[in-house]
Amino acid sequence: MGIFILNAIEEATTSLQIVGILNRNPGETDPKEKRRSTLPTYSTASGYVFHVAKTTKRIIPVSDSFDALSEWKPDVVVDFSHPEWTKQLLPECVERKISFVVGTTGLSHDFIDNIKQQVERKQLRLGARVASDGNVIGGEAGIGGFIVPNFSLGAVALQSIARRLAGAFDNVAIIEQHHTHKADAPSGTAFSIAQTIRNARGYDVDDTSHEDTHAISIHSVRMPDSPACHTIIFGGTGESLTIKHESLNKDSFMPGILQCIWRAQYAYGVETDIEDLLFSG
Repeated sequence: MGIFILNAIEEATTSLQIVGILNRNPGETDPKEKRRSTLPTYSTASGYVFHVAKTTKRIIPVSDSFDALSEWKPDVVVDFSHPEWTKQLLPECVERKISFVVGTTGLSHDFIDNIKQQVERKQLRLGARVASDGNVIGGEAGIGGFIVPNFSLGAVALQSIARRLAGAFDNVAIIEQHHTHKADAPSGTAFSIAQTIRNARGYDVDDTSHEDTHAISIHSVRMPDSPACHTIIFGGTGESLTIKHESLNKDSFMPGILQCIWRAQYAYGVETDIEDLLFSG
């Protein structure tokens, strides 16, 4: 996924500049991503060479050390990797006052809440204050960012529709289908949809003291080279309603990712829902 995002940034704008690449697997590349990349990319001793529009090229430094963040001084770190790596990366970003855009799935509620608390504590140390409603206000922009399971417009719309229909149908089933190499099951998107429906029904996602009489079942399918697909089946009395979203390729995620990169520079906290961001205006 990383190479696709790098290519999207290089192709989309000259206002965003890639200052470095953190490599969680030194010396390794993903041959599938390299083969499918729309812009030819290959590694060199000193970094990655990107051919932009096949007319120019430049070296992007690569490091496997978080210390490189202090050297590169990025405004935003973009991470679509593995939960264990993300758990190490985000505290480093908060400590260095670097915003982040994270699409790694499989992160626990506890971890995300902990990162939110770290950001709030950092803001308070920088002069922010706690308002009467409990929210942290003031401080410095650019500390925090986005932790989102799916950045595609269609997937965000699917979740919005699920929220509106949550109380209208008693029974809900979610079917998610991905390629066989996906690290988590159910997918973060399917889990997020289920949480959205439970919240809309008035249930606290973290409250396990009650029994959900209208249970939400999630089914995971893994097939070679399968596109990312999420289907929600709502069942009522004598009827059913099926809503489906399919990401045919990784291009579907890029507009949402790029928009979040822009907004993350001015973040004051951690956002886990980008519906308002993508559908505003």
